[in-house]
Amino acid sequence: MILQKRQRYLQIALNGSLYDAQKIISELPRSERILVEAGTPLIKTSGAEAIVQIKGWAGPLSYVVADIKTADLAPREVEMSVVSGASGVTCLGVS
Repeated sequence: MILQKRQRYLQIALNGSLYDAQKIISELPRSERILVEAGTPLIKTSGAEAIVQIKGWAGPLSYVVADIKTADLAPREVEMSVVSGASGVTCLGVS
């Protein structure tokens, strides 16, 4: 799925447990305007498996954001996220 520039989206951040994530996803309406985020705390506790699980629960056409806030080793971290099923990845900017 490709995001449209002038379209508004709702991003749901999943930061708790995988159990909580599955429950929340099961209650979401199916919509191309809902982005599902594997939050930083969830990825830190469950690893890339959190992205794999969320993509599976949300469905193959869903847009999953991996909120890893990468700053170091970005190519490796982005690749790991994409291989796990992420559609997008966050990065951290410092000036």
